[in-house]
Amino acid sequence: PPFGIRGAGGTSRAGRWGTLPPADYLASGNRDALCIPQLESKLAIDNVEKIAATDGVDALFIGVADLSMDMGMTPSDPEVVKLYLHALNVAHQAGKPCGFASGTATGARAALDHGFDFVMASSDTALLLAAASDVLEGTKNTTRG
Repeated sequence: PPFGIRGAGGTSRAGRWGTLPPADYLASGNRDALCIPQLESKLAIDNVEKIAATDGVDALFIGVADLSMDMGMTPSDPEVVKLYLHALNVAHQAGKPCGFASGTATGARAALDHGFDFVMASSDTALLLAAASDVLEGTKNTTRG
């Protein structure tokens, strides 16, 4: 309060791993946090004008995998593309940046080419898996001796 309800988890990175005094951490949450709703359903896209116009919303973010799953389609289906490009246009008309979740560098480049302002090209778990797989593959056939 007064800007919503959130956990008090001051032991995270935002709380400098517990070294920031609790009052400072809570104040910084109101002052420094961004509000970026993730639009991951057709219902969310249907309400994108209202969401983008909401006071305190700083940007929008399209989760295309969940959006397409909600619609029973693939992320590249023309109807899905039409909806997320509509959301992008609404965000920009509202003067707000819009981001896009991709899983690949190619998808991230395509989103930037469409006009998205920021992208998620991978995730921490995907990067960790790729690195671990690379190390495992590089040592799999090593002989001792």
